[in-house]
Amino acid sequence: MEIRFHADLAELPETGDDLWGIAEADSVFLSRWWFETLIAGGLDASDRVVFAGLHDKRRTLALIPCRFVAPAGLLP
Repeated sequence: MEIRFHADLAELPETGDDLWGIAEADSVFLSRWWFETLIAGGLDASDRVVFAGLHDKRRTLALIPCRFVAPAGLLP
């Protein structure tokens, strides 16, 4: 197993598609659509989102979204 960091949802491997399907069956707030919408319109321009993914050779086992907020005055 390995942990990889993905700076964009488009970087996630297709092996994560099954994981999205399972998660969104439980809640729309766990769907890929929700995260795409939240990232596109619900964050400040200086915020950065990274997904930590736990992967084995055949599939994505877990995704952890991480939001990074720059301290005031550090970004233009």
